[in-house]
Amino acid sequence: MSMPISTACSLLVVIACLIAVPAERVVAQIDRELEFKIETKMFVDGVQEPVVTNKTIFFQGLIFDFPLAAGSKSPEEVLVYDSNLKTISLLDLKRQMQLKLMDVQLKKMIQSVRQQMAEDDRSRAMIEQSWEEKIDSKKGSLELIGSQNMTYRLTGKQPESAKLLSAYFEFLDVFTRVQITDPKKLPPFARMRLNESIRRIGWMPDRVEVTVGKSDFFPSMFKAKTEHELTLGVAERDRKEIALAKKNWAALPEVTLAKYRGLAEKKNFFERVAEEAKPEPAATE
Repeated sequence: MSMPISTACSLLVVIACLIAVPAERVVAQIDRELEFKIETKMFVDGVQEPVVTNKTIFFQGLIFDFPLAAGSKSPEEVLVYDSNLKTISLLDLKRQMQLKLMDVQLKKMIQSVRQQMAEDDRSRAMIEQSWEEKIDSKKGSLELIGSQNMTYRLTGKQPESAKLLSAYFEFLDVFTRVQITDPKKLPPFARMRLNESIRRIGWMPDRVEVTVGKSDFFPSMFKAKTEHELTLGVAERDRKEIALAKKNWAALPEVTLAKYRGLAEKKNFFERVAEEAKPEPAATE
């Protein structure tokens, strides 16, 4: 299977998922007493101002992610994750619709895409590439060098509370997996490998850089970075934004994956996989 890749958009996706995504592991439930915020600024090489700023708020067992593109006054899409129900909702505020998926569906979609990529020579190289890992605990740095001209460099540290780390990892699992629902974006397998290292050393990143060299997947060299700032507690302004997101979450109509992503209504690969990944309904007496 040849994955559809638009050069500019796909490279920006590399930035969007630079939040150092961890390996696939989900904790039972996020501590409802935890309240904190992570602000992420994403830069492309040669541009001084961030192209996207993400505000991720952990509040009462729910996680809200608000991405704000440069020049925008409000987000066009909001991600809501329910840690208890393991459901992900994407709220399209511009088109007034939402896509709701279960985390187990995303995992199965990733497995299916991996199988499809393994059947294509060019795609197979991306999922089978080898990695060299270099960690400097004193400097708080990690370098991960891939055989397909991709290198990650990260600086970070362990948070004071292990609960913060667990909640952060759970969100990043979901944030990464949801990228698989968009065929215009790159599959997350390289970043998932990076997260294996991050989870093992137990860090929250302060800064992540990626350098992508020219290859069959990438027609030109590309560099990007993200900067991350942790704030304990949730301010009143953020609580108001959460309240508005909850209203939209309850009110916006649910649509199919095909409609949400603007795909052909005829069953395509991603839509078919999403349907096949739905869990069987519980048996009733």
